[in-house]
Amino acid sequence: MAMIQQYPARLRATLAHALSGRKVAYAGGAVTLLMVLLFGLNPMLLWITANYGFLLIPSALGVPLLLPGLRFTPLPDQSWTALGCEDFAALLLVGTVVRLLARHRRLYPSSGRLHRFFAGWGALMVGGLLAGLFRGLVVARMVEAGPLGYFGYPALGALSALLCTLLLGWIPGLAAVFAVVPAAAVDRAREWWAESGRLVLVYLVEPATELVHDWRDRLRKHLDDWRHDRRHDAANPRGTTPEPPA
Repeated sequence: MAMIQQYPARLRATLAHALSGRKVAYAGGAVTLLMVLLFGLNPMLLWITANYGFLLIPSALGVPLLLPGLRFTPLPDQSWTALGCEDFAALLLVGTVVRLLARHRRLYPSSGRLHRFFAGWGALMVGGLLAGLFRGLVVARMVEAGPLGYFGYPALGALSALLCTLLLGWIPGLAAVFAVVPAAAVDRAREWWAESGRLVLVYLVEPATELVHDWRDRLRKHLDDWRHDRRHDAANPRGTTPEPPA
């Protein structure tokens, strides 16, 4: 960022917009990646089964469940081919979100927070739609469905993913909002941080330091008094009377 300041003003503005666009796209992609990793965890599937079992009813008919999960080992009843297709669908979802958010930031470099929020929400819905279509095609191929199945399974998979992303789209939306922080907000945050540091230094660190020094001086004085008493007791044991001076 420091090197950008050396460029002309117009070029600096272009580079700043490009960097901010990457931030929006990468932030939305990162949270989407975390979501598909979460859906790929076995404890997550068990929790959904135990608490929201009605969501699994369509899967009994072969409809792809919720969002694709990114995992590295297949489930007990899953083949490596099915695992590869599921992982591809998850990566397709993440890549679509990154691509659409980058395109949004390129077309609307000065978009507001609300615009970016709905752009992230919509990007997840489009990505879920594409991933659901692909997963439905995979299911139709695995069950060797007829022409109606090759139409029905992708449609049902897209509908299931669309409903799920409609409920979860606010997550990448918020990531897109907070990925770009206005310069004024950054300046206010820096001023607040500096003022907070000064208050902590004045009202906490310095009194605590003085208290520590005071306790150290008192401890040192008590220690010196104790050593003096020990020397006096060693020079004049109990039961003996000190000789008067000549």
